Amino acid sequence: MTRKQILFIFLFIAFAILSSWATYRVGIAGIFAAGMNNPGGIQIFVDLIIACSVAWTFMWPDAKRRGINPMPYVIGTLALGSFGLLGYVIRRESSTDPASAST
Repeated sequence: MTRKQILFIFLFIAFAILSSWATYRVGIAGIFAAGMNNPGGIQIFVDLIIACSVAWTFMWPDAKRRGINPMPYVIGTLALGSFGLLGYVIRRESSTDPASAST
């Protein structure tokens, strides 16, 4: 296991704890309501959508090059936000980059 994997696993777990706490406190509907409660919340929500969309443009060809099916991570990101992207980078670190394997 690489240092990057350990870091991303730590981030995944820390974010899962934060998300679980928030969901426990206000529920899924409460999270979305808070995000749409004012212009600042709407801006953060739109920013997340833009960031995830940009990440997909890098993830998709990278996954294809490494022989990883990107669809589970795209669907995971649509359904669970950053969990899908964090899951991909954890998986990515356990694969071999064909470009670096040939050198």
